[in-house]
Amino acid sequence: MRSQNDKATWSILRFDHRTFTAQLASMQRNKQVAAIPEKYIYIDDCCYKGNGKIKEIILPSGCRIIGKEAFASCQLRKPVVFPQTVKEIKESAFSENHSLRSNISGIFGNFGRL
Repeated sequence: MRSQNDKATWSILRFDHRTFTAQLASMQRNKQVAAIPEKYIYIDDCCYKGNGKIKEIILPSGCRIIGKEAFASCQLRKPVVFPQTVKEIKESAFSENHSLRSNISGIFGNFGRL
């Protein structure tokens, strides 16, 4: 169970200048590869949600948190390489990516439902 402090911390981080937001993601709307620039360490909730054109994502090497439903329903085709800096993957971050499921299930123990 998450504490209130954890929720408050994420609320603050979502407005940090190092957070990759849905608005920034919309600039990559028609691309098949979503390469998130290295300067971002947080990926916001619902960032790419429902973008069926995205087939592959490249996470920045310093990525720490992947937000809730960030890549839900994207139909990713290639395995996701998670940098060692990832500390938390929020609930349903990769939901409805059926071909991806076999590539990431079982890798992480303490994260929310992928």
